Amino acid sequence: MNIAEAIHLEEGRWDSFVASTSHGSFLQTWAWGEMHRELGGLYWRVIIEHGGKIMAVALVLRRGIKLGYSWLYVPHGPVFADGLSKEDQAHVWGLLEEKFASLAKETGAFFIRIDPLWTASSEYKIPDVWRKSSREVQPKDTLLLDLNQSVETFQTNLHPKTRYNIKVAQKKGVVISYSTTPEDVEKFLKISREVSARTGFAYHPDDYYRVMIDVLGKKNMAEIAIASVGDDVIAAHIILYANGMATYGHGASDPGKRSFMAPTLLYWDTIVRAKEKGMKRYDFFGVAAEDASPDHPWAGITRMKAGFGGTRISYVGAHDLVFNDGLYAGFGLMRDAFSRVRNSIKSI
Repeated sequence: MNIAEAIHLEEGRWDSFVASTSHGSFLQTWAWGEMHRELGGLYWRVIIEHGGKIMAVALVLRRGIKLGYSWLYVPHGPVFADGLSKEDQAHVWGLLEEKFASLAKETGAFFIRIDPLWTASSEYKIPDVWRKSSREVQPKDTLLLDLNQSVETFQTNLHPKTRYNIKVAQKKGVVISYSTTPEDVEKFLKISREVSARTGFAYHPDDYYRVMIDVLGKKNMAEIAIASVGDDVIAAHIILYANGMATYGHGASDPGKRSFMAPTLLYWDTIVRAKEKGMKRYDFFGVAAEDASPDHPWAGITRMKAGFGGTRISYVGAHDLVFNDGLYAGFGLMRDAFSRVRNSIKSI
C-alpha cells in the first residue's frame, strides 16, 4: 500500500470512491475541502491505494485555537473501502497514523480527531491507541429515513401530531421555496441571529454559510429551503446532498411565528424534494440519544424529527489521537470552563 496527498486531477475519482462506500459523507467530499479552502483554512486530502485501488481516504482539516495552537480534524472520516480484511485495515491504520503524526508536527497540532460513520456493530474498529473524546463535533445519534418508498407511505407513517402540524402550516399560507442566491443566504442569517439572541445557540460565523451555499450550491450539493408567508421569511433550513443522502444541516425559525408550524412543513417538503431528486436516504442529522433524559436540550427537536419516522442510528463518535498530553488536557479543561460559562449565561 502507498499513501499520498490527492491532487486536483483526482477529484472525480475521490468522490466516486466516497459515494461507493456504505459510510461516505458530504463532509468527506472533494467539495467540502474546496469550501474549507475558500474559508481560508488549511486542509489535506490523504489517499491510500493498493494495486490501483483506493483503500481509504481522509479529508483532514486544521482547526486553530487561541495562542497559536491547533488541532486536526477528519469530519465523518476516515472513509474505508467496503470489505477490507482485518489485515488490510491494520495496514491502513498504520499508514494513516504515521501521516497524521507528520501533519501534526508540520502544523504544531497537539491532537487529531476523527468521527467515522461506523456503528458499534460495524466491520471496522478504531485502534486502542485512539482515545474516546469527551466531546462530539458532529451529532453521534441521528435518524435516517429510507426514501425508497412512496410519498403515500411517508404520509401514512407520520405521527398524527406531525400530520396535523403540516396541515396547520399549509392552511396558514406557509409556502416553501428553494434557493442558492446570496440574498437568500442573508435571510437565513437574519433568522439565525434572532435564534442566537433568544436561546444562546451558537451558529457558525456568517461567512461559513455564505461560502457553503456559494461553493456547494454551484455543484448542486446544497440549497436553502425557505418558508414564507407573503413577503415574510419565517423559517429556513439548509439541505445538503451527496452520495444519495439528503441531510438537514442547519435551521432557524422566527420565534414570533411558532404557531405557523413552518419547521414541520420544511422537514416534510425537503423529504419529498429529496426523493424527487433521487436521494435514497434523508438524514435528520442529530437527535438526543434514545436513553436521554426528558430535559435534554434536544428533546423538543428530537420529538419533531421522530414524527416523520426513520431509523435511529448511533455512531461510535469522536476519537482522538493525542500528540501532546499536557496541551490536550489543558484544551479539555478550557472547553469545559467555556461551556460552564455559556450555560450560566443562558440561565440568567
